[in-house]
Amino acid sequence: MSYMRRAFGCVSRTFASLRGTAMLNIHEPDPLSRTELSIARVGPATIASLACPQLHEEQAEALEFSLRELVETSGGRLVVDMTAVANFSCAWINTLIVLSRACETRQGRLAVVGINHRHRRLLNETGLTRYLTLASTQHEALDLVGCPMISPWRLTIARMLNIPVAPTLYSKAA
Repeated sequence: MSYMRRAFGCVSRTFASLRGTAMLNIHEPDPLSRTELSIARVGPATIASLACPQLHEEQAEALEFSLRELVETSGGRLVVDMTAVANFSCAWINTLIVLSRACETRQGRLAVVGINHRHRRLLNETGLTRYLTLASTQHEALDLVGCPMISPWRLTIARMLNIPVAPTLYSKAA
């Protein structure tokens, strides 16, 4: 018999024999405790930045719930920044595809930024880029989800020269 309990950043597994005489406790670090999700709003879009060494099934499952809420609140315009993610599993790819479809049902789009060259090549070779929108920078990703940005220096000059800026264009400096 085995059960799992999450507490204080570790997973505690307890194994007991059928007769209940021998018991073994093993404490393993909880993979979710090493996963950080930062959220930023840029106009109507949301940028979700992930920071963790690896994204596996447990993290993918937990993050899917949080990111689905962001899809709802952002009207389907979501950028997932994976610059600080070293490795990920197929469970995470499945989560991204599910989120991409959820964005499309809301007439939005999911863009993924920060995937390293090795993983990008893998996604291209397997044909998964048909289901995912990949971007090189956050600016490009925001443009792809329908929320183009003006560079902060251009916005500053436009304000100094009293040049009107279209309300659909956003800047982090604004």
